[in-house]
This record gives sequence, structure tokens and C-alpha cells, in this order.
Amino acid sequence: MNLLDVTWEREVRQSSIVILPCDDSYLKGSDIKVSAIIHQLAFGEGFGKLMHQYPGLTEADLRACMLFSYLRAIQKV
Repeated sequence: MNLLDVTWEREVRQSSIVILPCDDSYLKGSDIKVSAIIHQLAFGEGFGKLMHQYPGLTEADLRACMLFSYLRAIQKV
């Protein structure tokens, strides 16, 4: 594992993401599934629109969701 992956994994583990073994991981306190955020980002939703749609969601949460998705894809979390 390279240093960047280690840094990203630490960032995800310190985030509000509740990591579950399946695709049901979610943001603590909001019950928003990480997969829902990733799907919306993939279909072109911007950070601003997502933060408006989900009050309490922060840019740090969105970044953590993207990093989590990457790390899950390479089987690091």
C-alpha cells in the first residue's frame, strides 16, 4: 500500500462514515448511505446541490465518501 492510500484510509476512518462489510455503509448521524452520495456524484450532482439536499452534509463528508468508494474498490476498507 502506498503512502497516499494510507493517508486516505486514515482520513476515511476518522470521518463520520460507519463502515459496514457490505454496501450499506452510511454517514453517522444522518443515515445517508455512502452509495447514494456516490451515485448522485457520478450522475453529475455538485457538492453544493448535495449539501442543500442533505442538510448537515459537509464537503469533508463528500470527500470521505469519494475516498471510501475508491478504497472499497481496491479492497483496502
